Amino acid sequence: GGARPNLTVVGDDDQSIYKFRGASISNILEFQAAYANCATHVLVENYRSTQAILDQAYQLIQHNNPERLEVQAKVDKHLRAAGPVPEGPPVEARGFDSPSTEADFVAERIAALVASGERRYGDFAVLVRRHAASDPIARALNLRSIPCRVAAGGGLYDRPEVQASLDALSAIADPTDDRALYFLAASEIYDVPALALAELRRGAERRNRGLWATMLDALALDAVPDSAARAALARLVSDLVELRPFALRHPTGETLYRYLSLSGYLERLTREGAEGSAGADAQVQNLARLFEIARGFGRLAVRDRPIEIARDLATLRQAGDDPKAAEPDADEDAVHVLTVHRAKGLEFPLVFLVGLEANHFPGIARPDPLPFPDALIRQKLPGGNIHRAEERRLFYVGMTRAREALCLSWAVDHGGVRQWKPSPFVLEALDQARVESPLTRASAADHLHRHMAVPEPIVLPLTPMADDETLELSNRQVDDWLTCPLKYKYAHVLQVPLLPHHSVGYGLALHNAIRDYYVHTREGWPVDANRLVQVFEESWTGEGFITREHERQRLEQGRAAIRGWYEREQAHPSKPAIIEGAFRFALGANVVRGRFDRVDVRTEGPVIVDFKSSEVAEADKADTRAKESLQLAVYALAYEETSEDHRRPAAVELHFIESGVVGRAPVLDATIARARESITTAAAGIRARHFTATPGYRECGYCAYNAICPAKARGAFG
Repeated sequence: GGARPNLTVVGDDDQSIYKFRGASISNILEFQAAYANCATHVLVENYRSTQAILDQAYQLIQHNNPERLEVQAKVDKHLRAAGPVPEGPPVEARGFDSPSTEADFVAERIAALVASGERRYGDFAVLVRRHAASDPIARALNLRSIPCRVAAGGGLYDRPEVQASLDALSAIADPTDDRALYFLAASEIYDVPALALAELRRGAERRNRGLWATMLDALALDAVPDSAARAALARLVSDLVELRPFALRHPTGETLYRYLSLSGYLERLTREGAEGSAGADAQVQNLARLFEIARGFGRLAVRDRPIEIARDLATLRQAGDDPKAAEPDADEDAVHVLTVHRAKGLEFPLVFLVGLEANHFPGIARPDPLPFPDALIRQKLPGGNIHRAEERRLFYVGMTRAREALCLSWAVDHGGVRQWKPSPFVLEALDQARVESPLTRASAADHLHRHMAVPEPIVLPLTPMADDETLELSNRQVDDWLTCPLKYKYAHVLQVPLLPHHSVGYGLALHNAIRDYYVHTREGWPVDANRLVQVFEESWTGEGFITREHERQRLEQGRAAIRGWYEREQAHPSKPAIIEGAFRFALGANVVRGRFDRVDVRTEGPVIVDFKSSEVAEADKADTRAKESLQLAVYALAYEETSEDHRRPAAVELHFIESGVVGRAPVLDATIARARESITTAAAGIRARHFTATPGYRECGYCAYNAICPAKARGAFG
């Protein structure tokens, strides 16, 4: 609307597979009704799939007529292939005697094409309707040493490492929670043998006692004959005994971090990740997400303690909240195994769409546990079998993920007497005769082969980034990689959880007060020291302090620092040209982003100012810090790259808030060259996925990850 209508809407009703998110053909039709003068363009040139794939997918989706846009709006939506291979081979259809035979066929076909040199593993995708159907596929691929990446089924709370962590919090908070204690003991953190756990549980039931008391008795009476079980139980009991008093006085996030550190679980995962385990890296990422949830819980809870979070998360899960778990790297040269829903928006050269049996795909319609009343639905409800139509659209999405070749397959024997029929969608998409082709059956040797031990999944090196792929970096990321590439991986790739350090919250509160001062003075509003102290106090988080007395001292120290800074600023007012100014500039395919604290334009030229909350009281030391600061060098380069006249700053300054000392260094050619070289070197290493540790006594001594890093230097700091 308006004088210059500039609204563009893009949609495809044939791919609307998220009904629960409001996807509906009515959204398109009602838009056209609301904007009667809108121009409509039907996009029929397809640059992804071959014509053979597009024709069969079109034949399928027409069975959703007349509830399709093509019929309702009287347009032609038959897609035409415009890619490099317009025609392509016919869509293949294969029936098998069992899911294992089906999986073996997929694995053998992939192995043969890769061995011939025609393809790489990353060219293949195996799509399933439900995640459980991926298990035989992954097994068959592993048996043939074919690298694969299976997209995680379920959400974050279903991951074993997250479940174990939540069980630990429950067992710490409530000694009577036998369920949490049992599963924690059985988890990979302790791996108490199943027989020993069963004996303990039976003993608890016989004596009508809790599992915790039974464990204590068994250890005290030396009644656990298995030495491995006894050692594991002793570790479990020791960890819980130490953490329970801590949990009474500390927030959930701090308790969880202390537990993962004390148990050695986080250190073990980071060590396995450093040795090349992609699975361990994903586990660390999932734990990092759990920490973010715990932190969010702490901001909302009346009392942030572990005993409350289990109840809170149970309520959220009942309401449907379950964040996504970490995903595998899509750029790795490995076969992609994922559900059709997760494949939406993706494309692959060769696709196997498997498990296509009636009642599997389409699945059986299940009523919503909390149906939405029809009277409250604004859009017009479609006619016909709504569930079948949505499943057909999902099948259409699966077919059109393929660029060059597509194979549809099903299995007739899933155990029991019943013989399963192919999906009606296969019949709709293809000719009847092709669907009724003879079944592929496994030989006796194939049946025996399936019972051999499955090897561990292949560990793949991280794929380097393409030269033209954009890499966004901050000054912190550049500095972390130059200090130690493994530190960069922990901080920015895996986001290994850390306890918040008190200095971070302290510095942020000081910065917020100073920013408030400049915003007020720039607008001409009155501001005094009391106002700044109030902002400082409102920004205070109280996280990471050793004791309450320590926090009280730092709070008072911060109040004094703000008042002192205010008096100095009033005596010698500055007139900044930029306050909290964001910058972003490119060096080739690398994009550097950040934020200036302050930029002054003085007689000598622009001066970059950065505020520091650290305690530096000597002018010589402050000057050295300013001269050696990579952050300020990058800021100087950023100003030169982003200012309208590309003017180089005259100097950079560090203003130490507490002492009032100013460290200063001129911006020289060497300063700019150092910034460019640092960014280029770090970016090259990150692009190459080079994350090998470069330990040193000083670097490791001050590293936040030294408690869990397997490569830390041992010595004065280690």
